[in-house]
Amino acid sequence: MRLEYNSRLESWKMSIAQASSSLAQATINAIASAMSVPFPASISAYATLLGIVSGGAVQIAALQQARPPEPKYLAKGGLIEHRVGGINAVIGEGASDEAVIPLEDKVLGKIGDQIFNATKKIDIENNSEDANNSIQYNQPVILTLDGKVVAQTMLNLSKRGVKVISGRGIIP
Repeated sequence: MRLEYNSRLESWKMSIAQASSSLAQATINAIASAMSVPFPASISAYATLLGIVSGGAVQIAALQQARPPEPKYLAKGGLIEHRVGGINAVIGEGASDEAVIPLEDKVLGKIGDQIFNATKKIDIENNSEDANNSIQYNQPVILTLDGKVVAQTMLNLSKRGVKVISGRGIIP
């Protein structure tokens, strides 16, 4: 991805250089043309020169705005805000697996429901008293991102400490 971005960036720079060179050549030709004709006709030649210069300046300004966006590296995570056309992103370059999911209620709700239901099943299987007849309390933990529920789990609180109950079982 980095090589592709560098290639697009160099191509963009060459486009600007070529447009600048073309503008300079057209300007020189227009000045030479205006100087080779007598006075009344040279006025229209100078007007043409102004049109060439302004058109070239607009073209160069448009090219400068078209700089290719640098790709976003997401190995450490990140939040990508919605934008027309999306963005260039590098995914999977880190040392661990990565997930890409849309942050919409339908998707996040399903993920949260699955985590919550998995922890409820484990909680139901375990009594509310441990082997020493100590009372245990279950505390839900809800992870939200920008006001949307991303994940839910249940903490099991007892006098012996805190245990996280997850889909993999009880993790001490």
